[in-house]
Amino acid sequence: MKTGKSDSIKKEIIEIIERADKPLAVETLRKQIDANYVTIERAIFSIIIEELQKNPKILAELNLPFIPMKTSKSLILIPKKLYGGIKDEEERSKS
Repeated sequence: MKTGKSDSIKKEIIEIIERADKPLAVETLRKQIDANYVTIERAIFSIIIEELQKNPKILAELNLPFIPMKTSKSLILIPKKLYGGIKDEEERSKS
């Protein structure tokens, strides 16, 4: 997925969901956007990760053994044992 097209698909997904008056299946989004299922899933996943990255504390609190981080090129999975420091960083900023 190219960045421009990816951003366009994410925008379409958000617009469709915001207008919806009932829960939507990925298949419904796929048909409305005319893209394949994997493309829609990747775009949804990207939306979620981008929003979660805005609050690293939430990422650290998720019951996952890793922290997902989206970069401009790919997705990186950081083992939680290596990530650490969220709470320590908050404590340092209070002092």
